[in-house]
Amino acid sequence: MFKNRIVLLIVVALLGVAGFYFYTHQQPAGQNVVDGSDQQTITDLAGHRVTLKKKIERIILLRSKDIYELAPLLGDELPQKVIAWGPDLKTDDEEAFEKFTQKYPSLKNLPLTGSVYTDALSVEQLITLAPDLVIADKFLIERGYKYVAKLEASGLPVVYLDGSNDPLTGSQKGIGLLGKLLGKEQKANEIVSYVNDQLNKVVTRLKTIKEPVPSVYLEQGVTGPTKFGATYGSIGNPKVYTSWGMVLHQLRVKNIADGVVAKQEPINPEYVLTVNPDIIVITGQNWTTTAGSMRLGYYATPAESEALLQRYTQRPGWANLKAVKTKRVYSVFHNTAIISCFAAVQALAKDIYPQAFADLTPEQNLREFYRRFMPIAYSGTWMVSLH
Repeated sequence: MFKNRIVLLIVVALLGVAGFYFYTHQQPAGQNVVDGSDQQTITDLAGHRVTLKKKIERIILLRSKDIYELAPLLGDELPQKVIAWGPDLKTDDEEAFEKFTQKYPSLKNLPLTGSVYTDALSVEQLITLAPDLVIADKFLIERGYKYVAKLEASGLPVVYLDGSNDPLTGSQKGIGLLGKLLGKEQKANEIVSYVNDQLNKVVTRLKTIKEPVPSVYLEQGVTGPTKFGATYGSIGNPKVYTSWGMVLHQLRVKNIADGVVAKQEPINPEYVLTVNPDIIVITGQNWTTTAGSMRLGYYATPAESEALLQRYTQRPGWANLKAVKTKRVYSVFHNTAIISCFAAVQALAKDIYPQAFADLTPEQNLREFYRRFMPIAYSGTWMVSLH
């Protein structure tokens, strides 16, 4: 009898554990599940179920440019919670690095993880840092970096965002997810609401535009005028777009790279001359690796940025292009995987359809975003055109 009672108690306990496991692993995607008094389980934007501490104090940014997503949520808590980050903010967007480290000098002393773009990431280093949250992006999986399998097998609390595939929705989803994880849901909702309102000013009006649909060539301005940078298109059926390819698709233009390049790669220079686009866009940032690269950002001036943009028009054969002759050559900030990308989308919409979006004020809206949500002040030049 005594043995039977023990067996019964064991069975009941096992059933309880099984039921608890089923409950914590079968909740609808995107919802928080409390596993215990100090844990939460979520589904990230790569579809992975991740269990983390409910109170997150130690954050690693594998891609330091994702500070744009954390900063509006954490504000002045940012330097206390970020314990390590990747080198890419300094190499790919040096002005942002300077702006954030001016505000929070301790960020300069953060340990650097290896670059996520060169398979230099050390999972062992991440483990020794004992993070509560590791923020990554879904593109790491899609590009097949070698360290991804090791990262996912490490047991680290890795949460994937998806800022690259759809610039019109990805950052809002990421902010919403981080808001849940960090106990900042109200703030996240305010940010997402503002950004969606700004994007809707473009998306809703696109349905009724009667202006002619122009042909557009867009190029990442990282390599400078002497070498063609990547453009964004899609090959295959169904077509899959990323970054600026998705933006151009949503803006309903004739993207000359569509059907010619796969997602992101340089185009044949002769093809640009042959197609003779109505509009040319060179995206800008503050890349430190190439002299003459297109510069926009916190410390760029309109005169300097326009002078850099002008140099692109001096490429062989470009003087005869329609876009150059009519001065329909523009630059907007490159990074589409940031929550403030809405301003670049608005600026581009206004450049492409000037009559339909005559009343749109992208720079003013970006200033307002910084005033309301960012812990650093707005400054610099984020969009420019030839005059």
